[in-house]
Amino acid sequence: MHPHCFAAFGDSVFGEESLNPDLPLNCDPELTKFPVETHSWENQGEKQISYSSDLPQDPEYGGYAGFNSFSLFRRYDTGDGGELALLELMFNRGGSGHFGLLAMIKTEQNGEAFPLWWQWAGDRCNDGYPRFIGVEDELLFYSVAATPFRLLNPLDETDWRMQSFLEALNPKEAETGPATLGNWEPYDDIANCAVCCAGERVFAMGLNDGFSRLVGVKIDNQAFNESSQGDIQACVNAWVQQSEFSGLTPDQLVEIQQWLPALKLVQTACSN
Repeated sequence: MHPHCFAAFGDSVFGEESLNPDLPLNCDPELTKFPVETHSWENQGEKQISYSSDLPQDPEYGGYAGFNSFSLFRRYDTGDGGELALLELMFNRGGSGHFGLLAMIKTEQNGEAFPLWWQWAGDRCNDGYPRFIGVEDELLFYSVAATPFRLLNPLDETDWRMQSFLEALNPKEAETGPATLGNWEPYDDIANCAVCCAGERVFAMGLNDGFSRLVGVKIDNQAFNESSQGDIQACVNAWVQQSEFSGLTPDQLVEIQQWLPALKLVQTACSN
C-alpha cells in the first residue's frame, strides 16, 4: 500500500479527525500518485524497509507540508483470503516533530484495509520512534523511545512538553503537577529533549484483552552518558556508569521489577 493510504492514522495523531475502525482506510487516488522513497535497515537480524511519501504543499501556506511513512513488521495470512499486518507508522506535518504510531490492520480479500488496533506514540525521543519487538505467548511486545527523564520515571505518561507550556502560563500548575523521582524537573534537572534518546520502555499487550503493561526498560549507556541537559544529569550519568547496568547493551531488557528499586538508589545518590 502507498504511505498516504495510512493518512487517517496521522490525522488522528494530530487531532484533525478521529479514526473509525468500521470504515476502510482511504487510499486517495490523487495522493497515491506521489512518489515513494524507501529506506532499509537491520532489525533483530531481519531486513526492514520503510516507505515514505511527502505531502502536497498547501497553496495557502506554502513550505514543506510533511510526510506519511510506514514500515511493515509482520504479515500474517488470516485464512479467509485476507491478511493481518503489523505496521510502524511515522507522521510529520511540516515542523520538526516526527510522531509515531503502531497499528494492526486487516486487509480483506477485496483489498479494503481496516484498522483493528493502534497505539499512539510521541515525538521522537519523547515516547516516539515506536517499534514492534515480537509476539510470544499471546503477548505482543513493543517499545517506545525514552529520554533519561522518562527512564527515571518509567511509569509516568505525562506529556512534559505540554506540561511545561501550562506551567509557563500558570505557575500554580507546577505545584499540582505529577510527582517525579526526587521531585526533579524535566529539562531543568534531567534531560528530556526530543533528541535526547537514552533507551526505550518496553510494553507487552495481551492479544486477547488488548491491555498493555510496562515490562521493562532498555538503556543505551553511551547515549545516556552523553546526555548533558539538566543540572542533575551529570550525577545521574555517573551513577548509571558505576551501577550494575553499566555493561548492558542497548538491546538488553531490564525488567521493571529490577529497575524500580534501583531508581531509589540513584535518587539517594543525587539528592544531596
